Amino acid sequence: MIIGSHVSMSGKDMLLGSVKEALSYGANTFMFYTGAPQNTRRKKTSELKIDEAKALMKESGIELKNVVVHAPYIINLANTVKIETYELAVRFLKEELQRCADIGTSILVLHPGSHVQAGDEAGLQQIVKGLNDVLKDTPYQGKIALETMAGKGSEVGSKFEE
Repeated sequence: MIIGSHVSMSGKDMLLGSVKEALSYGANTFMFYTGAPQNTRRKKTSELKIDEAKALMKESGIELKNVVVHAPYIINLANTVKIETYELAVRFLKEELQRCADIGTSILVLHPGSHVQAGDEAGLQQIVKGLNDVLKDTPYQGKIALETMAGKGSEVGSKFEE
């Protein structure tokens, strides 16, 4: 069985601290943000103690292929109303995928976003466009897992059909 939780990545130990936290729960995987989920500020991946974290994972039986990165909430691919919001989402998602590649993870969880009153269909089409825009120029070999939304307001992805 593969089981884990969402852990923090902060302080001086960075990703190594994430591994230690997961292990303290008896987990054999975990999910983390590469930075604060509400903004675009990120430390360089060279500062994240990736090699130390990988060594502890190997020693403890955590397989990197099961470790998940959660994209920040500020990425909103569904936005058709403010082009600058959509452009930020595409640019920053590309950067997050590069960070995943630098770390060696192969799963990125992403909330689809909000159509901002443009309608579900418009939001869905914008998400498809955004994912295509991101993936066409990105050598990322992993998977983007779309996570369901709560369904409040104009969020897209609260129903399985979406």
